[in-house]
Amino acid sequence: MLNKLAVWFCLCLIGTWILSAGSFRNIFYGIDLPIIAYHNLSANIKTSDNLNTTPEKFRSDLLELKTAGYTTVFFRDVIGYYEHKTNFPDKPVVITLDDGYVSNYTIAFPILKELNMKATIFILGVNAGRASDALTGECLIPHFTAEQALEMSDSGLVEIQMHTYNLHKPDLNMMSVRNFLTLETYKAYLTRDIYAVSEYIRAAARTQPYAMAYPYGYYDNLTEQIMRESGVLVTVTSRAGINRIHRSEYGLYGMKRLFPAEISALELINAYASGKYKSSSA
Repeated sequence: MLNKLAVWFCLCLIGTWILSAGSFRNIFYGIDLPIIAYHNLSANIKTSDNLNTTPEKFRSDLLELKTAGYTTVFFRDVIGYYEHKTNFPDKPVVITLDDGYVSNYTIAFPILKELNMKATIFILGVNAGRASDALTGECLIPHFTAEQALEMSDSGLVEIQMHTYNLHKPDLNMMSVRNFLTLETYKAYLTRDIYAVSEYIRAAARTQPYAMAYPYGYYDNLTEQIMRESGVLVTVTSRAGINRIHRSEYGLYGMKRLFPAEISALELINAYASGKYKSSSA
């Protein structure tokens, strides 16, 4: 009788542990983490592409994901999953917007509030709050201000993260500057850029950034090393695919993303999940 009670007690403990740590599948087999990427939102276009999305498509994509049972999460929630601190959803998805356009505030933010969904915005520090290039004076799509960044951050629905301070030009990016700098000078140059954008976000959004989206998706082992040494905990790329994460191995560097230009975000996720589309190799 005592043996049976002991076995029953042990099973109850195991069951409680599994329920508190997440689903059986999440714990033992890992979990799929799609990251959806957008840039500018505009009502002045007829069709969406990788750089411009209509408000209707953005809202439709998010609503379709929510209806299908997906839960939007921040990257800090994923870090919590690795540290066993987060009760992680079975179907997580990360919504990202690159560059920090003002449309992220005027169009995307109201939609996020309406649907109660989260998004991460990767900003380019040098042009924050500007409608012209800080160095060349070239006209740009307007970028949101520090005050708007703070409002979004304070809502709990938006995280402001890094897209470098000033390394997002065809002739000035993480790879091009390496051509005329020594290795040590390059490391120092990139470290200073990371610090500059991090300082801007700390001052504007009053949060500590920890994630970097590589401009143009340019990265390699050296940039990853510098990111880690600079305290960056997450890096995302332009490689296409769905990330498979496991608690046994930290895997938030060089993460893949999906750009739903021609089809919906959910359709794109399902196409990769089913094997119809193949994920990019490293």
